[in-house]
Formats: sequence, C-alpha cells, structure tokens
Amino acid sequence: MSDLPRSSALFGRLAVEAGFVTQEHVEQCLAMQAKLGNRHHLGALLVGHGFLSEGELVQLLEIQAATQAAPAATRAPPTQPARRSTENANATGTTTGTAGPAISAHATEVDDAIRIPRIEDARSVRAGAALSPISAELDEAESLGASDVHYHPGAPRTFRLGGRLLVSATPPLAARELEATLPKLLDDAERERLAAELSVDVLHVTATGLRCRASVYRTHLGLNATFRLIRREPPTLEELGLPTHLARFTSYSQGLVLVTGLAGSGKSSTLAALVNLIAEERADHILCLEDPIEIVHPPKRALVNQRQVGRDTASFARALRGALREDPDVIVIGELRDPETISLAVTAAETGHLVLASMTTQSCVRTVSRLVGAFPPSQQGQVRAMLATSLHGVITQKMAPDTQGGRAVALEVMTVTPAVGNLIRDDKLVQVRSLMQTGRQDGMRVLDDSLRELVAAGRVSLEDARRLAENPASFAAPAPAPAAPAP
Repeated sequence: MSDLPRSSALFGRLAVEAGFVTQEHVEQCLAMQAKLGNRHHLGALLVGHGFLSEGELVQLLEIQAATQAAPAATRAPPTQPARRSTENANATGTTTGTAGPAISAHATEVDDAIRIPRIEDARSVRAGAALSPISAELDEAESLGASDVHYHPGAPRTFRLGGRLLVSATPPLAARELEATLPKLLDDAERERLAAELSVDVLHVTATGLRCRASVYRTHLGLNATFRLIRREPPTLEELGLPTHLARFTSYSQGLVLVTGLAGSGKSSTLAALVNLIAEERADHILCLEDPIEIVHPPKRALVNQRQVGRDTASFARALRGALREDPDVIVIGELRDPETISLAVTAAETGHLVLASMTTQSCVRTVSRLVGAFPPSQQGQVRAMLATSLHGVITQKMAPDTQGGRAVALEVMTVTPAVGNLIRDDKLVQVRSLMQTGRQDGMRVLDDSLRELVAAGRVSLEDARRLAENPASFAAPAPAPAAPAP
C-alpha cells in the first residue's frame, strides 16, 4: 500500500494529459483516497464518481504499466510532455477536440520514447459514441426525469415518464437516419453480433457519464433502439420511497435475500440500495455479478467488485462457481434466470455467504415455489429444508402510476420467521399468505394492503390499484355522493 499514492500521482497525471478528466477531478478523488486510508486505486474512485469510463480506465492502466516498465533512460522528462505535444499540434494547425487534446503527426517523440500507444489511439470506440447526438438527447431525457427513451423509424423520440409513454414534439425519425447513427454507438464486436443475431444488448455511456442499458434490434421498419437510463449514484431506501425497515435484510452474515417483481418494477434500484447500505456500514468484500453493470458502486467501507456477464465472465453460473474461491462476504446476483444459477446461489447461501439476488416473479409465495421448482423432484424436499433456514426474506414490488405524475412503489414483504420456515419445509406454501397478512409486527405485508395504503394517501387511483391487485374485488368502490335535498 505504500506505493499507492506514488502510483496514483502518475495515473492522475496521465488521465489529465489524455483529456479524460480534469485536474479538479483528480484532486477531489485523491482527497477521497487519503480519507479512505489509501486503500483504493485512484482509477476506481474516478470511475465510481462518474469522472472516468471503464474503457478509459483500462486504457490508462495499460499506458501506466507501459510507462512504469520503460527503462529510466527512455522515459519522458517530467516536463508535461502531452502538453508540449498539444502545443506542437496547435502550431501545425491541428485543433483540440472536445473529447481531449489532439496529437499531431509531428508530435510522436514522447510516445515513441516510452513505447506506449498514442493517446488518440488509446481512446475506444465508445469515446466517439459518447459525443453522438443520441448521447446528448439521452442526457436531456435524464434532466426531464425519463426512465426510458425509444428510437423507432417513422415515429418521434418517445420517453417513458412516470411509467407512461410520452411522444416528443420532434419530427419522426427516418429509418435511414437510425441506420447511420445507431451502429456508431456499438463497437466492432457488438456490430457483428447485431448483424448475426439481429439484436444486441449493450451498455452505453454518454459524455457526461450517464450509463444507459441499450437494446438495439431490427423490426420490419428497420433499426430500433431502447435506452434504459441508469442512476448515476446508488439510491437510498428513502429516495426510492421504500420503508427503512427493509435495511434489516442487510444485517445478516449469511443466507439469501431476494428482490422480485416484473420487468420495470425497480428491482435493480432496490437491490442497489441494499448493496449501498452494506458498502457504507461493513468492511466486507462485496462481489456483484451483473448483466450488464448498471449502477456503479464507488468504494466506501466495503471493497466492491462488479463483474459483467459476457465481458468479465461467460455466465452467471460460471461466475458463481468461481466466486466461492474469491473470498467474498456478500454475493450480489443481478438476476436468477436458470436452474443452475439458482442452485449455485442457494448453495452459496448455505456455505456462509450473504447472497442478494433478484428474480422476475409476481409474488413472494411464487418466488419460493419457483426456487423449489428449479430442482429435480428428488431434491425438492432437501431444498425446502435448506430454504427454511437460509432464506431470510423476499421483497416483491410493483410500480403504480402516481397521481402526481411519477410512480409509486407497492410492496409485498415476506420475512421468513420460524412459522413461515416450517410451512416452507412442510410444502404448505398456500398457508404462507395468511401469516403475511397477520405478520406486520415482523415487517410483513401483502401487496393489496400496500396498494390500499397508497390509495388512502391519494397517491394511486382506485382504478390503477385494482389493475395491479392480487384480489381486485377486495377494493370497494367509493361510496356514491349523497343526493342533493329536494328544493
């Protein structure tokens, strides 16, 4: 650790000279590094604060390694060589681009001396993509509070605001225009996948550091794209409108906690809020397995490693098998999708790890049923016994349109008390719901009760509550207004 500040000074200088960050960004993160006891790499802090992209971090680490490996006699003198190169570029009429300083063809002396790639060569395809008009439009959509942006041939840009689709006043998008602009957001490998599979899911980062989960795909009209805008910072439970007592699910040292719901229900944000709580309060090793990495967790008390399926590992299952040898205290799984991943997650929870994961299910009871059903019938009795002791709780959520124009979260929470554990072990899941209805002292609630609370508070309309309810008939219609007295 004693060499970390010296290494950070070199890394910071290279990052500034490359035009990736400003000196103010470096100084801010160096101060944070010192505050954290010099336990975190400067690059990780820059990425965590959104000042540096992951691709730029990789390139700078390669440049730093080449710089440190170069013989002392061939290293550039400490006279800010990149700035001198920029001056040479300006003298030859080369202008400086918005993404960083340009290096002229006559200014290769320093680069050749230390045998590293030229700075403009070090920039990835994504750096150019971040400057595209679509990136600027995504930043604008973030300022409006949109959660998704749609690009479809023959239709104007469309935003999802407060759970509702709103069409912008811009002209309809031409298929020819999208065929020209959307592929520029992809790297070579992603363009090959799009050509072969006719759809591709990627992570796009704008010039301001906004991360977007993008799906680019073909329809009969041509090339389409949908962008999900990701929060820049990990949220808190309060910011998400969730009860603070959910924080108790982060206090365990081992076991399984699940966040479930349908697509677009906010599972990823809730999971990120729980991970952020652990990162702030515990000096643990948190290993996150995601597809793709969405909310980036900056270093706090915990050491947080985030691995992206398809880039850093072949699959969730393979990453989980390796995770048990990587000394994690907490394992976070972006989604339990297949029986093998479910089996490995339950095993990890049984072997001394706290496992947080999400699943696409509609209720707490159905979540347990799906977990058990992922195993062969001959093993299901053993799995029920394991879940009875290792499963701590399930959070299921749905998003309802808020009467004020936003979205409200309706929750169902199941805490695995000894009574609930016995019902799981004895395969009596149909009786769990009644325990949830009477278990408010244990933090439990059913979805319909949560919807009634939102209706009573005036946040959700009765019509929307009925549409989302498990038992719509239980929502009584409002009493008719008394008739006016006869004159």
